[in-house]
Amino acid sequence: MSEEKREVAREALEEASKALEKEGIVVKAGEGGGDVAEILKAVGEFLKSLEEPLMKLLQVFLDTMDGKKLGHDVAAFYAQLRDSGMPEDVAVQMTKEYFEKRTAVADLSKLVAQFVKKEIIEDKEED
Repeated sequence: MSEEKREVAREALEEASKALEKEGIVVKAGEGGGDVAEILKAVGEFLKSLEEPLMKLLQVFLDTMDGKKLGHDVAAFYAQLRDSGMPEDVAVQMTKEYFEKRTAVADLSKLVAQFVKKEIIEDKEED
């Protein structure tokens, strides 16, 4: 490993250590960069503590993509544009873009949810 990569790794470990300390997890490095296994274990514990909040956040994203709610939101968006005097063609184009952005968020949320669920399942199988 080049000296530059070692420095980047050291900085990353220091940043992770500081973040863990903010959460009440103290990581002490020994000579030569410390026990990497201990640091990685502490980071793993920290990441596990994020599991529940991340799942709740993902659920909020997925809930906003409920078909009925999405249809209502898109229709309300279009109606507001038309009611404010927006020309029909502009309102239609803006509504299409709004819908595409909303569904793109859903696709991203589903992808992240699948990844997180896969990691949780794999982690539980290792235990």
